[in-house]
Amino acid sequence: MPGLRFHDLRKTFASLLAQRGVSTAVTLRLLEHSSPQLTNDVYTNVDPVLWQAINQLPVVDWL
Repeated sequence: MPGLRFHDLRKTFASLLAQRGVSTAVTLRLLEHSSPQLTNDVYTNVDPVLWQAINQLPVVDWL
């Protein structure tokens, strides 16, 4: 996938964790952040309309 950066994968990972109800504290540790604010502000602030779009992706089929 041209243009895909490692950071993009981290953001997707954190957003999917948040969508599934994983706590900020756990996500923070997985991403090795020092601040919960960083984790929430940068990695998990997804618009509800975007969540609906994400929910339609066949992620289970990709694994």
